Amino acid sequence: MIGKKLMKHTPVLALSLFATSANAALVVDENFEGDLSSWLEFPNGGSISLVADNGPSAGGSQAVSLYADTTIASPAFPILKIERVGGPLEPGSAVTVSFDAYAPIQTVDSTVGDQVGKVVFITELFSEFAGDGASNEILLAPPNFLSDTWATYTFNTTLGADAAGGLSLLFKADCGAAANCALNAVIDNVTVDAVSAVPVPAAVWLFGSGLLGLVGVARRKKAGA
Repeated sequence: MIGKKLMKHTPVLALSLFATSANAALVVDENFEGDLSSWLEFPNGGSISLVADNGPSAGGSQAVSLYADTTIASPAFPILKIERVGGPLEPGSAVTVSFDAYAPIQTVDSTVGDQVGKVVFITELFSEFAGDGASNEILLAPPNFLSDTWATYTFNTTLGADAAGGLSLLFKADCGAAANCALNAVIDNVTVDAVSAVPVPAAVWLFGSGLLGLVGVARRKKAGA
């Protein structure tokens, strides 16, 4: 009787073991409240700073500004990046990137005033390899531009074939060397939901292997009878 019950439930148990191999994870949750310590800052002729969150983004009292102005320095393309977090992640699995942003200043030519939706702002996601290297995907870039009022930007995509090193997320306000260009990109409430690759403990695998072995023995005995 025990053997029959074991044979009956072993497939379910085996599936349960495999089902524990991955769990959803909030890899990034950032409201920029007085702290940029988790992020890498590359001013590149521009500036990166915490500013008052004066909009409806409801992310607290502060946001982060990426400011590029080629009348001050040229080229200008400040980059803010969080690097190799959350790993190992499940390769090819779903990932959702979301953030609030707006551009109170965006001019191709500062001599003619504000030109909404004209200056390059880039959001890029990297699936980091276990060793050196990564695969990347541009999430936001022309022909899509930031609005001059707060908006939520959400992207649903998948990780690359190797995400053992976690993921990286990059924001860039890019005037390059364009004359008289200016862009102030303000970002808040950055979240990234991904799927963690959770190794099943060795003891669990041994237990599962033992169950499958018992089923094999029971089947052979049944066949012999």
